[in-house]
Amino acid sequence: MVRVFGQVALFAGFALHGAVAMAQPVDSADPARHDFSIGTQNLTLPVPAGYCKPSGLSAEVARQTALADEQNITLATFYRCNQAGTISAEEYVLIKVPKMFMSVEREKQSALAALSEVMTAPNAPKFDGPAQREAEKGISKVIGSEAKIGGQMGYMGTDADCVYIGGTVTVSAAQGSVNGAWTGCMTVAAKRMFAVYVYDFRAKPAFEDLKTKAGLIAASVRAL
Repeated sequence: MVRVFGQVALFAGFALHGAVAMAQPVDSADPARHDFSIGTQNLTLPVPAGYCKPSGLSAEVARQTALADEQNITLATFYRCNQAGTISAEEYVLIKVPKMFMSVEREKQSALAALSEVMTAPNAPKFDGPAQREAEKGISKVIGSEAKIGGQMGYMGTDADCVYIGGTVTVSAAQGSVNGAWTGCMTVAAKRMFAVYVYDFRAKPAFEDLKTKAGLIAASVRAL
């Protein structure tokens, strides 16, 4: 659940390539709600305020990015948008579950305690070595030129709903470079583990705001 840094960089690569910044209509099927399943458990949440479901070209970008993640299943993608449905490449939300956890059931508090222990250990996950090279390879393939990634990730605390992680990311390629920040809430709903990741590639994003947003989105997930 903590192997997410590469996905942050992949989305940054799409933003760098200019594939996400476009006008798209809000998904008319059900713009206010998103349903998904983890294993046999059906879940739902309201689409976060100020965000839209992807459609058209943005849906294809979301699909390609999800396919590039070999470790996780992408359960939801939301892009920041205005009332006219214009989607921003600078802010987005992903909900993911590791493939190995699709059929795993865990009580919330025991799962959060275990995740917190992992993230506070001396050998807590970092973004370096093979993970970095794998992410650079994926981005290079997507944008059609060699890409380099830098940044960091770390533990940001635990509360009754989430174990929080976050960090910064820089993606550089022939097209230019982008810098961003992200936070994630690793949590459980209806005994199913998943994570909500909130990304912001605007100038000087506030980590606490991203952390609060990730926690609120995670807490809005309910069993169907």
